[in-house]
Amino acid sequence: MKSQTVGSFKPSVLIVDNDPLMVAMLTGVLSSRQYSVIKSYSGAEALKILKDRSVDLIICDVVMPSMTGYEFMEQVRQQPHGEKVPFVFMTSNNPAATIQQIEKHTKEEVVISKSVEPQELLSMVRQKLGDYARAEALTKRDFDAYRRRVVHTLSHEFRTPLTAINIGMELLMQHRDSLNSEKALGLLEAVRRGGLRLEKLVKDFLTLQQIEAGMTAEAFKTSAVTVAASGVLERFLTLKSAGYEESGISFKVIDGSRGAQVAVVEQHVVDCLDRLVSNADKFSSESREIELEVWTTETEVGFAIKDRGAGFDLEQLAHACEAFGQIDRERNEQQGSGLGLPIAFSYAKSHGGRIDFDTREGGGTVVTLVLPKAPGQVEICSASQIEH
Repeated sequence: MKSQTVGSFKPSVLIVDNDPLMVAMLTGVLSSRQYSVIKSYSGAEALKILKDRSVDLIICDVVMPSMTGYEFMEQVRQQPHGEKVPFVFMTSNNPAATIQQIEKHTKEEVVISKSVEPQELLSMVRQKLGDYARAEALTKRDFDAYRRRVVHTLSHEFRTPLTAINIGMELLMQHRDSLNSEKALGLLEAVRRGGLRLEKLVKDFLTLQQIEAGMTAEAFKTSAVTVAASGVLERFLTLKSAGYEESGISFKVIDGSRGAQVAVVEQHVVDCLDRLVSNADKFSSESREIELEVWTTETEVGFAIKDRGAGFDLEQLAHACEAFGQIDRERNEQQGSGLGLPIAFSYAKSHGGRIDFDTREGGGTVVTLVLPKAPGQVEICSASQIEH
């Protein structure tokens, strides 16, 4: 019987046990099934081996001098290529009792007795290697899909505005003496729109980098202020409503906050609401009115954005919440990098909140930014008191 292979190589198994007889027995059993076996007699020795090479599976004694099997695993998990390597622990004690101890460290590994039959050991090794191979294949598949999505999105998002800018400028230069003012202004407007689109794309990338670097979460810890929930919505309308009104969007505002307060980095929350409203605008069809409602419970405050668009299912939503993911991009042909919802989700998370999605009675979607109420009785700041 041949062992299961991982990729085009023989699976490599690292044995870690201070008992030379156990190491010899395991080596013989595994080698007979064409596994590549690496032997070590302590956790420290095994860590040195792992610095120079990777392995597909580790079989490790639970009780060893100087470093226990659990401590060794924690060290392995801190190495660049060690966080996913599967472990099989072996013990001279009762495996069931040992499992209770190991659950404090991990629930993904298995514990077997040192008196295990060779066939049972081989079966366990094949199972763990199979799980590892499937996980690695899934990770590669997801990464390849993400890479294709990034290349597709960026090639479109960079090329389209750059084309408009280049063609517009070329026409202006070639026909500068014959163009009338109306045509010149039209070309300049196309150049301006292309520049604004590129600027937004760059800003979204910088925002995403700040989020991934932990700067957004840190900003909440150090700079959040407590304000009236109605003041947050008022600030959003003050800063953003004019731009939406120019594109034909109108707002219906329902304030059900009842004086509730929220702790926010207002710039981030306003940006979050802007992205959610922009998304509602993108998928709105006939009705150009978006309803903004603030509601409150004993523990939470919600900022609901209600549109009359086509809506979308949960599977589409999960895709749209990934970076560079968009809903039916090919069919809808909407602009955007696909970073709007992921950035909005990150803002909500940094505030200890979430974003909920629901269908709207009569058609459309309700997207709600839900934030925890500010704890305690804190003086309410007006929107004009908050610095940006």
